[in-house]
Amino acid sequence: MCLDAAVLVGAVLAVCGLVSDFSFPALHKNAWGGLMSTLVIIAMELWFATPVRARRRKLMVAVLLMVTVLFLSLSRGAWLGAIAGVSTLIFLRRQFKMLTRLLLVVVPLVAALWILLPQGDKDYALGFDADRANIAGRIDTIATCKQLFLNNPVLGVGVSLRKEVDATNVILVTLAETGILGLGLFIWLHVTILRMVWKTQKLIPREHPLYSLLAVGAGMIICRLAHGSVDHYWSRGAILQAWGGVGMIVAVAAHLRKPSLSVRRK
Repeated sequence: MCLDAAVLVGAVLAVCGLVSDFSFPALHKNAWGGLMSTLVIIAMELWFATPVRARRRKLMVAVLLMVTVLFLSLSRGAWLGAIAGVSTLIFLRRQFKMLTRLLLVVVPLVAALWILLPQGDKDYALGFDADRANIAGRIDTIATCKQLFLNNPVLGVGVSLRKEVDATNVILVTLAETGILGLGLFIWLHVTILRMVWKTQKLIPREHPLYSLLAVGAGMIICRLAHGSVDHYWSRGAILQAWGGVGMIVAVAAHLRKPSLSVRRK
């Protein structure tokens, strides 16, 4: 029910954004992109999971609406995150045939949207010139984080750095904030989460509802990590969704590893 509700909210927001030309709700493009990327992952997992054709058609409508908004947000980091998250679902579920069917619908849609985009938006989406403000800001962030890391490579300068620079690269900012030790623990935390997903998914039939919670959690954490490698990672709402997904992973793993009542009584 929670995942269905998330998709419903995402579809309604997508319609509101398209009808109002993204003036309602009044969100920044990165907010639209970050939100839709995670909701696309949820909708795709439900689409993979259901065998009911009528439900699958409804989910596909929601996916197409949210993909449209995701594309029009021009948030390239969100594009990357959505691709990484959906790829995680496909890897876990081995849904390569269904991926082909999905691409037959999504690719023409994206191609049509690209043709309809104004030239200025096309230039923005394809531009990586160093004289552009957003690209120059990322280059400055890389240089600043590199210098701060060299000044204190083991422990870094403290986690307040993300409030003082344009923290558009979670790996380098973490390295500057907490040094090699902090980045190592951050990476190990993700490795532990993904290892938990891999071990737990072997215990669940793919048609079981718990499998969707596990897959969505894995997809969202990978989505945010990919997005945060080229954009802001600690962005309140979107990061809450991703680490809420980690909570689902931990809950499913704990539930399956809990001994049965008869075993506990013995």
